[in-house]
Amino acid sequence: MIIDKQFIGFIVVSSVAAGVNFLSRILFNYEFSYTLSIILAYCVGILTAFFLNKFFIFKPIESKNIKRFILFFMVNMLALVIIISVSLALNDYILPYIGWDWYRAEVAHFIGIASPVFTSYYLHKRFTFG
Repeated sequence: MIIDKQFIGFIVVSSVAAGVNFLSRILFNYEFSYTLSIILAYCVGILTAFFLNKFFIFKPIESKNIKRFILFFMVNMLALVIIISVSLALNDYILPYIGWDWYRAEVAHFIGIASPVFTSYYLHKRFTFG
């Protein structure tokens, strides 16, 4: 199976944006609830991901940046629903059920961030930057 170089680049860029997302969620969590911190951190991650993807991965044809950002934002709203659902399910139900207490919120959020990677790549390649 040949792996697309663009997909590998997307994973690298997304990992950087996910790191920004993850660390900012921890900082936001000092002032806000877990759910609101995930949402705020996701906004920071979206901005990071948009510019990194635009400049390094997809290199779109000429078009208005605002249009690209709106499409990017819409795709990421779907991803946000997935991230919140996975993070909350893991943090509130699954991890406590199996007795996992070690950095439970962080583990749940990390897995949540990673969960929409294939969906996001496909939708960004096809619609946002295609």
